[in-house]
Amino acid sequence: MKLESVTKTFGNSEAVIDLSLKIPKGEIYGLMGANGSGKTTTLKLIVGLLQPDTGEIWVNGVNRLEHAAEARKLLGYAPEAPYLYDYLSGEDYLRFVGQIRGLDNRALVREVDDLLKFFRLDRDKNELIRNYSYGMKKKISMASALIADPDFLILDEPVEGLDIFMVKALKKRLLRLKDAGKTILLASHVVPLLTEICDRIGILRRGKLIREIKSETFHNAENPVLLEMLYEEAIAQAELAIP
Repeated sequence: MKLESVTKTFGNSEAVIDLSLKIPKGEIYGLMGANGSGKTTTLKLIVGLLQPDTGEIWVNGVNRLEHAAEARKLLGYAPEAPYLYDYLSGEDYLRFVGQIRGLDNRALVREVDDLLKFFRLDRDKNELIRNYSYGMKKKISMASALIADPDFLILDEPVEGLDIFMVKALKKRLLRLKDAGKTILLASHVVPLLTEICDRIGILRRGKLIREIKSETFHNAENPVLLEMLYEEAIAQAELAIP
């Protein structure tokens, strides 16, 4: 997955500024930054919910701007605020997403079953989504991103609203997907999530990527460094650089 000099503005506000990223196969990349730093806008640009003003976006060698439908087939996306059809049951919604993604009936039944059990929604699968709690809606949204085993996962605040047991299980599943060669880009404020599963972390400030941090930096047993300290240092240096 690659972004080259991507810029997005809303009126006079610059949401993403000249952003370039390259995320190889089998890597988990985390974006962190303050509210309004451009994390969610970046993810929406990748999946096609927004169009960049300038720049290029590539997914597995496919130009997302020129071949949007082809690129979209490669992506699984879970937004921060779940967008769901609340007049469907949880099971029906996942079946609907799986059918759109081209799963045959046998694979569809198997995957929906697996995801409902993994997210502990099997007992509530026939309940209408409108009656789900926020956490349950978040689980259905995450499950819909995972269905049909996409090669690229784009996850916005993936653990928000989940209980500690589900968070632990989800981290393990994402690491297994990484080991299977999947590429994962996530945005989060949750420091333990970022430090435990990400290979690299990019810090955004006012739409600009101001620093990238490799996991070895804070996993160094001899000289461990807290991610919070690196984040504060990067922000302070960026503010000093402003004329």
